Amino acid sequence: MQLLNSHLIALFRWVVPGLLSVLIMYESNADGITSIARNNKLIRQGEEAMKNKDWNTAIKAYKKLIDGGGEIPGQAYLNLGNAYFENKNAEEAQKTYLASVGLLENPALKSVAYQQLGNLQFEKKDYKSSMEWYKRSLKSNPANGSARFNYELAYKLNQKQEEEKQKENPKS
Repeated sequence: MQLLNSHLIALFRWVVPGLLSVLIMYESNADGITSIARNNKLIRQGEEAMKNKDWNTAIKAYKKLIDGGGEIPGQAYLNLGNAYFENKNAEEAQKTYLASVGLLENPALKSVAYQQLGNLQFEKKDYKSSMEWYKRSLKSNPANGSARFNYELAYKLNQKQEEEKQKENPKS
């Protein structure tokens, strides 16, 4: 009996720590899997809300995703910015687009973020500033036809705006 007890004690000394480390590794991995599943669920909720033009639900889903921490794709920031934009919250849209630009690696998506920043300035009738954002958009993706169109329109409107200013304040 004494021999059996000493073997059991030795077994526990070697096996239990090994099992604990396996359980700890499993627990850590399970948390990672759980957070990935949670993030994917929130992304799907946000995308579905965007399709349904339910901007408030999209904002809530993407905010929860971003506030949850971890590695968040830049696309989530871009989508959140789009939801803010559509929900007429220009200030939050601008902050979010600016954050997305730093995270997006895909030049086409980065181009969209820059274009949206231009659109925000365009809506304020700040055509000169919008032109700068559209230029960045085109540098990121020269094939972005809508950014090119928006740039040309902003250029024309900026010229018209400058002409009107000169008419109002002629130089003596």
